[in-house]
Amino acid sequence: MQSAGFWSKMQEQEQGFRTLMQSVALGTDNSEANKTKAAKTFMDKYNSSLYGEYANDLKKEKESKK
Repeated sequence: MQSAGFWSKMQEQEQGFRTLMQSVALGTDNSEANKTKAAKTFMDKYNSSLYGEYANDLKKEKESKK
């Protein structure tokens, strides 16, 4: 599924969201700091994306655990 042909047809923000999800779900570093960094990177680049709501939740989750 990760290498399915439809990914190349997706808009840039969807590809960015895919990268975010891979980092969160499949990355070797599952730390909260890494999830927050991935979410911040996504939001910095795609701040008006509809997927931003999910990325913001990842950042808030980290902040609430402090």
